[in-house]
Order: sequence, then structure tokens, then C-alpha cells
Amino acid sequence: MRSDELIVLKIGGSVLRDRDSLTRATHEVYRWRRRGVGVVVVVSALEGETDRLMSEARAAHAEPEAGACAALLATGELRSAALLALAIGRAGLRAEVLTPHQVGMRVTGSGLDAEPVRVDALALRTALDAVGVVVVPGFVGIGERGDLRTLGRGGSDLSAIVIAHALGAARCRLVKDVPGLFDRDPNSPGPRARLLSRITFDDALRLDGGIIQHKAVRFARQRAMGFEVAGLHTGPSTRIGAPATRLAGEQAEAPPLRVGLLGLGTVGSGVLALLGAMPDRFRVVGAVCRDHRAAEARGVDPRILRRDAEGLVPECDVIVEALGGLEPAATIVRRALGRGVHTVSANKRMLAAHLPALRASATAGGAMLRFGAAVGGAAPVLEAAEALADGGIIGFQGVLNGTTNFVLDSLRAGSTLEGALALARARGLAEADPSRDLSGADAADKLALVLGVCTRGAEFIDPRDIECEPFPLAAPAHRPGRAVVRQIAELDLTVSPARARVGLRELHAAHPLADVLAEENAAAFTLRDGTVRVVRGTGAGRWPTAEAVVADLLDIWRDSAAPGERPERAHRHPAEAVAAG
Repeated sequence: MRSDELIVLKIGGSVLRDRDSLTRATHEVYRWRRRGVGVVVVVSALEGETDRLMSEARAAHAEPEAGACAALLATGELRSAALLALAIGRAGLRAEVLTPHQVGMRVTGSGLDAEPVRVDALALRTALDAVGVVVVPGFVGIGERGDLRTLGRGGSDLSAIVIAHALGAARCRLVKDVPGLFDRDPNSPGPRARLLSRITFDDALRLDGGIIQHKAVRFARQRAMGFEVAGLHTGPSTRIGAPATRLAGEQAEAPPLRVGLLGLGTVGSGVLALLGAMPDRFRVVGAVCRDHRAAEARGVDPRILRRDAEGLVPECDVIVEALGGLEPAATIVRRALGRGVHTVSANKRMLAAHLPALRASATAGGAMLRFGAAVGGAAPVLEAAEALADGGIIGFQGVLNGTTNFVLDSLRAGSTLEGALALARARGLAEADPSRDLSGADAADKLALVLGVCTRGAEFIDPRDIECEPFPLAAPAHRPGRAVVRQIAELDLTVSPARARVGLRELHAAHPLADVLAEENAAAFTLRDGTVRVVRGTGAGRWPTAEAVVADLLDIWRDSAAPGERPERAHRHPAEAVAAG
């Protein structure tokens, strides 16, 4: 993974407060990962944990020995790293925890206020190439004797900057509970504090050090390495290490977006749960479902339950269409977009059948249409297609149906087809009628959307015109040691119009899609220069799909909060790309 495709995020205790905060931090990780960026997350202990552990140390010994104290304090960061990696995994991304020993965070000096010496960049890159997200406990390093030492109060800032420097990462972003640095303490009496858009190293050192550790700033200054301070999920930030200090423009605090959920099934109920942890960003004003009694039994607030989707739309800034099927979903979405209501949908069947008309409605109404969740679940397939389109995509192969992939793996393990489907249903990975999954029709819908994004809207194909190979009644053969069978959706873009088909393929073990396991999705893009780029993530299930929907909602929130400002968006969103085509 190239340095210009890496970001180091530091997420501290002011952000990591409780279980909900782990989910919010996961959204921040997914935000960057879905753009094809490798992410190193450096974490602090959960809020208050370091102070609690220090109190334990002093209770055990009035003057605790530095080495033992450092070893105890390190457990706080290790715990938060493990918990965050688990939350990221639930969202459908691969994440690996690397301990200070594994990343070779070598330090020297005092046991409780050490100085960094070096980091094993190769170990980090190897893990990033394998999984895409690495979580590292900050604040802790390894002394000359292999003992644990800490980097002083706020030392996770320093850990992140040291790692970013070693990797040559394109960005290092310290995520705080504030949107950036201010010219004075916002909580102190006196004139209103003003947000800074950029600040010199020297001016940053004149601040009190409560937001950024001064040791971290000095390390960055010595190496002329700029970095950012920003809030969770926000776009604008304060750039540290600028030639001059400047104030940001006046920014009014944006109210929460009013969200309407159309459907409270597997995906809709997952989205509702995730939005409930972000009341400062979103307010669910209504949720449409057929069975109100069942929804209430699941804990849904009866005050938001509705039956009339058309009546709910005018009350919303954005709707999440999770009804499924073609109608009434297509009509409701088209009318919502036409009246300026932003829309997020994971309904690949409806989108593939009606995308040109939906695009026209969005343009006419000045609304945003987002559908990153429609293909790949947590695997950022459409985002990768958009990012790579300028490189000349000539071929595409994807495992785009998690249900079928799960079934194929179960068959390979010796299950019958009936048994594999029963297990998939039990895990929430298959519908009662899985025929669209097994026939390839579901993958064909997704492939049609991929083609539209790969060609920036220059080509569309009716999913019904895509050749689909039927799933055999007998279990497909697997030849041990030689190949695995996958349902592959593929495009040949070297011809015009592009050729598209879906069918079972025997893949050699070295093929980039051969090791896509169970409900995972993955896609391999072949570029004009012969390189192959692969993205992957969990493609089925409540939380991976809900995570992708929430990522789309957060994109809309950022664009609505600061219209015209997209400082961190290197590429347009897939829906925007299609609309612009």
C-alpha cells in the first residue's frame, strides 16, 4: 500500500467514552476505508481509564515503581484497541490489533515519560496490506530491555505522529472532542473563542497543551511534518505546521438532519440503532413498517412508527429507503428526490432498474442520492470504482453476493445445499426465498450499478440483459488443492458495449478472490496499466449494510453542514459520478 493511500487516525479518550462511542469511532474508520485508504488507528484508553489505573497503582503502593506502573497503565490502551477492533469487525471490515512489541515502538528515557526512537514500518505495512485497518495502542512503547514505558500524558498524540512519520503517510489526523484548535480556551470567560483553520508549530506550542501534547508538536516540528486536529466525522480541521496562523470562517452549528426510515427490517432496524447514538447529527422523525406491534416489542419508540411513507417524506431532510423491491420504493424515492429530500438506498434491484430516472429527479430537485450500500455491504466496491475510473478500468471481477458465497463455502465443507441454506437463514444471511441470490439475479443488479460507476455514467445495462449462469441443483465440484468455486460477476470493458455476466467459476488458490470467505464480498479491478486493485468487506448481514448506509448519511450531513466544502473528498461519491456522467 502506497504512502499516499494511508491515513493515521488518533482517537483519544475524550472520544472513546463508552460502547456507543466505539460505534461512532468505527464510522470514522469506515469513512476513510471506503475511499480505498489504508487506516492505522492509534487509540488511547477509554475516558477516565488511565486515571483509574493510576489510582489503583497508588492504592497498591504510595510511590509505585515506574516500570510496574507503566505496565498497568498500558492495559487501558490495549483494552480500548481490542474493543475498537471488535466493533470494526462487526461493521464488516477486517481489522488487526498490533501491540507495541509488534509495531516495534522503541523508546528511551523515563518509564512514565519516554521518548520515541523508531517504529517497525514494515510490520505495519504488512498488516495493512493484509487487512486494510490496523489498530495500535498509543501512549506505550518498548524500552531497551523490552520493558513497557509510557510517553507521558497525552502520549497517544505522539504515538500517532511517530507512526505517520515512519510510514510517510499522506495524512495524520488527531480526532478530538472539538472540531479543531481555537485561538483561546472556549470554556474560559471572556471573548468568544474562534476556530483556527491553520496554525504554525510555534503558535501551537504557545497553547496550553490540553488539546495536543507538546512533545508531539515538537517531534513534528523537528521533522517539518504537518498534521491535523479535527472532530469526529467532521470535514474541516485545523492544520498544524502551516506557514502562518489563520482563523477559520464563521461556521454556524448545523442542526441534526431529520431522517425518515422507510422499512424496519434487518437493515432499517440496524440503521435506527446506529443513528440513536448520534443525536447531534441525526433525528429520526418517523419509521415506516407494517407491523407496529412487532416493532414495539423490539424496543422501537412507538411515537416514531408510521404507516404512510408518502406522508412521512415532507417532514424529512433525508430518507433511508429500506423497503426493498421495485414498487412502491421507486415511486417514493423519485418523488422524494424531486421535492429536494436527500435519499439513501441499499435497494440494488430498484436502483439498477430506475437509476436514470432517479438521477433526473435528483438533479431537478437539487437533492443528493447515495447508494454506496447497494453493492458489497461493507466492501467499498462503488467507491473504489469511482476512485479508479480515471486510471482506466478494463476489467472487473467481483464476489458480490454474500449469501451465495456463504452457501458455496458450506458446500465445500461438506454440507448439503438444503443444510447450507438453512444455516444461512439462521444467521440472517438468506431470505426465505434465496432464488435471486443463487440464480445470479442479485449480483446482476449490482453489476449494472458497478458498470455505471466504472464508466462515469457513459454506459448502463439493464440487469435483465446480463447473462446469468443458474446455480446447479447438485453441489458444484471442488477440486482439493487446485481451485475453489465462487459466483463471479464480471465485466469486460475492453469492448463497447461492455460485456457483463454472472456465473460460477473455478478460481486458482492464488486468485485474489479465491480466499473470500463466507458472507464476505470482494472486487478486483484490472486497470489499463495491468495492475489489479482489490477491495473487500462483509457483504451481508445487518451491521455491515447498516454501516454503509450510515456512511452515506454522514456524507450527506457533512455536505449539508458545510455546503461547497469537501476538503477531504479526493473523489466524488459514486452517485454524483453517475449523475455527472
